[in-house]
Amino acid sequence: MSVIFINPKVTMENANDAIKFHDECAKLLNQYIPGVKYVLNISQLLTERICKDDIFVFFTSEKGEYSQQLLNLLKRYNDKESRIWAVAMENTKMISIFPTVIFARYFCNP
Repeated sequence: MSVIFINPKVTMENANDAIKFHDECAKLLNQYIPGVKYVLNISQLLTERICKDDIFVFFTSEKGEYSQQLLNLLKRYNDKESRIWAVAMENTKMISIFPTVIFARYFCNP
């Protein structure tokens, strides 16, 4: 099992508060989970082996827009049925827009 924690700079334009949150989470994760992968550049993960037990954590975009590289990566984790955790820093309509590659799995299944 791997925990992959995407830096909020990858998905957010105004990431100041999210970076503080990310850094505090990283401190806690480092105490309890060895080998967490902190990712600032999606290309770091292009050759990663993905398994069902992985946990992929990313911050939602303020505009609901995501790079094609991130969407492709989310699809790969989704196809393996890995756990994907989206962190929304605000309760706004746009930041609550999840990428369509994972939306159906989490919100449309009975």
